[in-house]
Amino acid sequence: MKEQDEAEQAEWVEATLREMTLEERVGQLLMPDTTGVLIHEESAEFSRLLHAIEKLAVAGFIIFNGDALTTAALTNRLQVRARVPLLFASDFEGGVGMQLRGGTRLPRAMALAATGDTESAAEAARITAHEGRAIGVHVNFYPVLDVNNNPANPIINTRAFSDDPEMVSNWGAAFIRAAQDARQIATAKHFPGHGDTSLDSHILLPILDASRERLERIELPPFRAAVQRGVRAIMTAHIAVPALDPDSDGTRPATLSPAIVDGILRRDFGFKGIVFSDALNMGAVAERYETGEATVQAIEAGCDVVLYMPDVERSHAALCDAVARGRITKERIDESVRRVLQAKAWCGLHLERMVSLDNVWDVVASPAHASTARELFERSVTLIRDPRNLLPVERGRERVAAIILKDAVPVWAHALREPAGSRFSKDVQTRWRARLIESSADAADLEQVRAFVRDCDVALVAVCARVAAYKGSVALGQAHAEVLRALDEANIPTIATIFGNPYVLPHVPERATTLLTFESAVESETAAVRVIAGEVPARGQSPVALPQESQTV
Repeated sequence: MKEQDEAEQAEWVEATLREMTLEERVGQLLMPDTTGVLIHEESAEFSRLLHAIEKLAVAGFIIFNGDALTTAALTNRLQVRARVPLLFASDFEGGVGMQLRGGTRLPRAMALAATGDTESAAEAARITAHEGRAIGVHVNFYPVLDVNNNPANPIINTRAFSDDPEMVSNWGAAFIRAAQDARQIATAKHFPGHGDTSLDSHILLPILDASRERLERIELPPFRAAVQRGVRAIMTAHIAVPALDPDSDGTRPATLSPAIVDGILRRDFGFKGIVFSDALNMGAVAERYETGEATVQAIEAGCDVVLYMPDVERSHAALCDAVARGRITKERIDESVRRVLQAKAWCGLHLERMVSLDNVWDVVASPAHASTARELFERSVTLIRDPRNLLPVERGRERVAAIILKDAVPVWAHALREPAGSRFSKDVQTRWRARLIESSADAADLEQVRAFVRDCDVALVAVCARVAAYKGSVALGQAHAEVLRALDEANIPTIATIFGNPYVLPHVPERATTLLTFESAVESETAAVRVIAGEVPARGQSPVALPQESQTV
């Protein structure tokens, strides 16, 4: 039966390819963006999508933000307009609920790894795949297989499973297997490894200046293992890696490097699946290359599909021109088109491209999914120390202070999220007669904080250190470090919970009870409060080496 299915898929791929013009084939190498929101058919946005489908014949769309049910309706509306089925993708790193309202929010990689059981990754993958396919999303740009061996990394950080290559490989394999068993394409990213960088490639070009030997030992093994274990897609990184790209000037992004994509990934690793570029609107590429030229170089390097380009029309025209001038051969275009069509056939789109809206109600955010997600968040909470034996804090206790140290994130990051610490404060106030104070990342009124906690028996502090694109840094602000020090100097019993970047741990005084969640989702705030109240135990284990010495401001 499997051989018959594969033969039918191959036949459909070749038949479809034969019927496509060059312009349509070029379109299959492009995947622009859209949002899962209500779009009127007479709107400019819907016209943009129709133009991409009917005139440019794009491969599909990457979906950012919106609503799960609306996304399902939108994918159906767009599928009926396309001659060749569309491939829809999204960044569901924290489950469908991370991008789309109504979906199940799940822990991201490092929090999953903190549970200590690779089955956690498999459970997250299954839920994400089932919900994703129910709404018409066929590709998940996940798992992150970067080895986070740089504590100052502002963009990978908790998105990675660990700082250990073997652990990253094993957890990634568990996620990939479960996702693809549920017929959603898993995408290992960001090849050849974005973990040891201190810049965000959404803003600037990071340069990983490591030896080939070090790269073979740390960065590359998780990707090699993923290829060996059958991952169907890989996403490239917008980072320069001079040791892997000796013919460049040392500043060429891996996405545009034939030596890295075609040489290492295709030839050395033997990867036969689909290669996606990272988004071309990111600063590491967009600030250095014209859109059309970047698109052409990505295809020359060995990428099959270029994502989220600033101008899809320009990218399409540049590729057509490159073929006309002989810079890219038609055979090279066909190689990538075949891989795109094979991916669509593997997802069953040659048989059925529409989704049932009734099925969305049955699958997305089911009670079973919600229960599993809640358990995963709770199992990830990790107790680092409790020197004063402050845990648990008995319910109903008075003279409790709740302090929210709120970080600053780009405006776009608020699209789907409750404000940092909001769920923490609500959950605290339902359990204790707590007074609440918030402190911004820019400044802190230390005298106000001291007066606020003067008559308190215990201070519950939420340290918000979220990892977000375009944020640029995940370091703890000086104002927040001063608040933590002021509590310690006032000898206030303190329970500090770090939401997000675990590497800010040295800023928490050693006398403070300290919890890590490796996550910044509001669900992790609820999980932490439940641990503080003694409703569930702290069972997590840190999947990364943590700095232990406290720092003073």
